[in-house]
Amino acid sequence: MIEHVEVRNWQSLRHVVLDLGRFTVIVGASSSGKSAFVRALKALASNVRGTSAITKGTTSAAISATTGDATVTLEHVGGAWAYRIAGGEGEQTYTKLGGQVPAAVTAVLGIEPVPSGGTSISFAGQFDPPYLLADSGAAVARVFGELTNVDTIFAAVREANRRQKHASATLRTKEAELATFRSRLGQFADLPQRLTALRRAETAVAHAQHLQQQADRLHGHVEGIERARAILATATGALEQTAITRLDLTAVTEAHQRYLAFTALLREWQAAHAWQQRAQQAADAAERAERDAVRALHETLVAAGQCPVCGQQVKDENHATGQ
Repeated sequence: MIEHVEVRNWQSLRHVVLDLGRFTVIVGASSSGKSAFVRALKALASNVRGTSAITKGTTSAAISATTGDATVTLEHVGGAWAYRIAGGEGEQTYTKLGGQVPAAVTAVLGIEPVPSGGTSISFAGQFDPPYLLADSGAAVARVFGELTNVDTIFAAVREANRRQKHASATLRTKEAELATFRSRLGQFADLPQRLTALRRAETAVAHAQHLQQQADRLHGHVEGIERARAILATATGALEQTAITRLDLTAVTEAHQRYLAFTALLREWQAAHAWQQRAQQAADAAERAERDAVRALHETLVAAGQCPVCGQQVKDENHATGQ
């Protein structure tokens, strides 16, 4: 409740100080300043603009109202109007208002600003029409909405409608993305078969590597046989030159048999090596197919943003790691 009012240089009021009670009646002769006092309070609550109401011969004016919480002052100093609130939390000043009333001022006074050209339940002049009876239906509805907080419900309904439209648009977008994702899933229908082929290829590669190791050992044996053949040829030539007629060829025969065995192993190694190459080519092809399938599946999941099976979010790993 406003308990104290002070007005300086406002219309006919040079300096007026008035204490108010819960019910105060101001009486006096005509043109004694009663209406000017009411207009001063209205200007304080609504932020007057211009200087026409300032007492002639002066350049400054001030209107103050004190409540149980703080003192609100509207003053014209230095060519502009400004609000000042002084209370328990210190002093705040509001400038460059653009005709608006700070919410803190309205909260302290407990009086809503009077719309330009409109009426107010807080102020009425002697020539003003009855409150709201001469206003349009829209104006009456707005005032009653503000008084009953119905405007808050309307604002909530508008916000709910806005969110519902946004949610519907998002749902349509996600449904379209899901349909695209499902259509692309058909490309990976044979992915289990590809994975099976890849596992078989990995097994073949491992077997081929084992055969390669055996082939390397056989190759070493073949080189030993070739060296033995060279030594045998040299020994045979020496025997012929010395005309030795009696020679034990048991070791040579055994070496020749080993040579034949190693030759057979060499042929097996060559066949195994050729099979290994074919298996390696098949494994490489299967690995490329798997990488392509996994990459395509990942890109599809990233595009969808969410796994349709487990519901987890899917992100681009390259993007997430800054690669």
